[in-house]
Amino acid sequence: MGALIWIALGAIAVLLIVMVRRGTTVRRIGLEDAPGPSAPSRRADSARGDLTQEERDQVAEYLEAGRKLEAIKFVREATGLGLAEAKNLVDAHETGAIYEVDAASPLGGPTDLSEEDRDRVSQLLEDSRKIEAVKFVRESTGCGLKEAKDLVEDIEAARNRS
Repeated sequence: MGALIWIALGAIAVLLIVMVRRGTTVRRIGLEDAPGPSAPSRRADSARGDLTQEERDQVAEYLEAGRKLEAIKFVREATGLGLAEAKNLVDAHETGAIYEVDAASPLGGPTDLSEEDRDRVSQLLEDSRKIEAVKFVRESTGCGLKEAKDLVEDIEAARNRS
């Protein structure tokens, strides 16, 4: 019986290691994850960072109730913005300032890399240093982790097609 428990624990450890290496996250699902009337879906037809009046009112309600994190999550779900952009938008809403998301960028932030930076990313990819390439893109552009990873993967795909 004791050996069986050790085998099961070993299998669970191996599974967790594999999930961590692949970037899979483990999270508990609770009632807060259930979709509700106040959880909007991402609008494909709207500009990123553009909130309807109803959504602005919902953000104001969250802020008045002292639930800033929920307001940021709401904005992310409603607009498809990254964490930093959603936080900046909520902060601006909280202070009454105007916050504009870079509409020219499909990622909601600066993602243009110079030719020199693209060459640097390609070199890092060639040397099998993808994580360093993502870090470099994040530092160069100021974009979030997902956006940097997507950009690096786009460069990698273009490089592989050549």
